[in-house]
Amino acid sequence: MPHDEEIQAGLFLSRPPDTSTAGGAMSETFLRHAARVGTLRIVRRDVLKIQRCLGLLLHLRSHHTSLFPKLRTLNIDLEELYNPDEPDIGLPNLNLFLGPETRIATVNACHLVTQQLLVQLPLACPQLRKLEVERLPAGYTGVLRAFAALESFRCTNPRPYSEWDSINLPILGSLPSLHHLTLHLPNVDGSSLGLCIGHGALFTALETLTLSSIEAEYGLLDFLRLIGSPRLRELYLSVNDGVGTRAMHEVLEFIPAKFPTLRILSIDSYGSFGPDTPFPPEPITALQHLEDLSLCVNGIDLTYAGALRLCEAWPGLLWLAVSCSDTRYEAAKWPLSVLECFAHRLPALEYLNARLDTAAAIPRAASARSLDPIRLDIGKSQLCEDHVEATATYIGNVYPNAVLELRTIDSMSPEELRWQRVKALLKLQRGD
Repeated sequence: MPHDEEIQAGLFLSRPPDTSTAGGAMSETFLRHAARVGTLRIVRRDVLKIQRCLGLLLHLRSHHTSLFPKLRTLNIDLEELYNPDEPDIGLPNLNLFLGPETRIATVNACHLVTQQLLVQLPLACPQLRKLEVERLPAGYTGVLRAFAALESFRCTNPRPYSEWDSINLPILGSLPSLHHLTLHLPNVDGSSLGLCIGHGALFTALETLTLSSIEAEYGLLDFLRLIGSPRLRELYLSVNDGVGTRAMHEVLEFIPAKFPTLRILSIDSYGSFGPDTPFPPEPITALQHLEDLSLCVNGIDLTYAGALRLCEAWPGLLWLAVSCSDTRYEAAKWPLSVLECFAHRLPALEYLNARLDTAAAIPRAASARSLDPIRLDIGKSQLCEDHVEATATYIGNVYPNAVLELRTIDSMSPEELRWQRVKALLKLQRGD
């Protein structure tokens, strides 16, 4: 069976159709293709073809409940979907591309197109589970009430504009099946935070929360207090510059108290936890079920004693990423020998991203060894020419099945070339 892309290529004609033949071969060809489409993506370059075919589409739609009966995923990425010279066959006909089995809808369009889709989606796609919009048109937040089965909502634009709405939390939080939520915090209607107090428990089914563009004037803690779900497992926070050290400490203290069963915690901040904050920060070590920790903040002090505390707090850790958002404020780095600590005390670790200190003397032998595969994203660590072979030998002794990931922008820099040699030596040691 051809892929959806091949099927979609046969949907839109390159020349205007003769609607008098709508019941003939042209209609049969279109319906045959459309009935097999599972994923439909409409972009700006498709608009002219759609306009040419619109008469035929309208004719077929008048005789069929849906032109796309098996459509599961709809992606509309354009500004306009109508011919201004023919307004009678314009915006009201967006439902031509909706199907009763549609589960996922992504909309990146002008506010007129977004308005029409938000009105028509709940009626035409009662099984819709995931909705992603760039913005909500002004006055249309209330439409979200109609998405009773919605499990995932994402609003991608960082800031609202005059013709777009802020997110009304009581409405969004009352959706009974909402499991996954992604928002830019400035898009939230600040006044609705206070209104939420009288609405009882909100976001009671939430499992994953992603908040971006967090700034000092937006109430991150107030938002987190609204989460009524006992099942929140994943929390992703992206904090802009300007959020002070005290505010960050309050967040760190609040998270384990509110979400004790958290499994994934990611904090990306241009700020700092403060110069006296040990790593890992003491409050979050209470998260006993943590499996994935990603911290990108300034001034992280990576000590061997801190590595031991980390291993004691989360012996089942699968993913560890520790970095500095601004290398000008980078504090101490872990010695390369910390790999032995992780090989011995974190047997389930699958991924490590950290800057390691390769300038110190590198041990000739390893006291701990793990045969399990691991991805090491340590290519941003400084590495001098004299330590290339010793570094490769040591890593191979500790993690013989390690895969070294290199994502340096300047792939021709001397530093990068040294890590490329380390990667090649590791493969040679394994006999790859």
